[in-house]
Amino acid sequence: MKYSTDFDYNLPGDLIAQSPLAERADSRLLIVPPRNGDLIDSTFSDLTDRLIPGDLLVVNETKVLPARLHGQKSDTGGKVELMLERLLDERTALVQLRASKSPGVGTELTTTGGTPLQVLGREGMFFVVGCNLGEQFEELLHREGETPLPPYIERPVDRADDERYQTVYARHPGAVAAPTAGLHFDEQLFENLAAKDIHELLRAWELKHRHRAAECVTQHTLFRKETRWPGYYYRGDAMKVDDENWHVLTVSRRDPDTGEYTMEKAPCYHLVAPDE
Repeated sequence: MKYSTDFDYNLPGDLIAQSPLAERADSRLLIVPPRNGDLIDSTFSDLTDRLIPGDLLVVNETKVLPARLHGQKSDTGGKVELMLERLLDERTALVQLRASKSPGVGTELTTTGGTPLQVLGREGMFFVVGCNLGEQFEELLHREGETPLPPYIERPVDRADDERYQTVYARHPGAVAAPTAGLHFDEQLFENLAAKDIHELLRAWELKHRHRAAECVTQHTLFRKETRWPGYYYRGDAMKVDDENWHVLTVSRRDPDTGEYTMEKAPCYHLVAPDE
């Protein structure tokens, strides 16, 4: 395959569900055998029967922001729709902007809730938009934004989408689209995936702590700004060996709710003099 069009296929509109099922795990699951066997039609709740001890599930804990805003041009009243691409800082965002005529730099916009915005620039097909009154853009999204359903969902957004277009394990706000496969997991399915005995539980905890240890080492290495030889704490952006800053301890704390680390240096006291 050489072109993106090689991936095009016909998908009849009547096969695209416009609303989720009442139970997440009742969604259909297509199983593709590893060695050219027949495809199997199943349901997502049967996933537990397809996994074996040692299999690893990787989940995306990103939480979907209410990333779509509606409004108008302040001067003409022409309707505009803004779809967040990403937050640039607390008060500006990169967005897709749909309007009958693309607004130029400096154009003032007003959301349906009355919040003034201004077009600050362009980055390719995207627009840089800022809050005029110094408000934080993420706060604006939570107050006035709506769930960014994908374009093939043609019905209006409703309140149920605020919950159903999130995974049950979403924790960290920032996404503008849901990790679709994750929408089918529910709490009962996770309970069914739990360790069946103490041996499986110990294996799971061992893997979790190995992952956490690797994460901590990475965070500490990125925090330190010096290189040591041979080979450990190597920093391509800080090549110089710095003995003064090396002889300190790195203390880290991890927030269990956000997963974020706070790092600081602490003095290292030698109980035995270095020259002894």
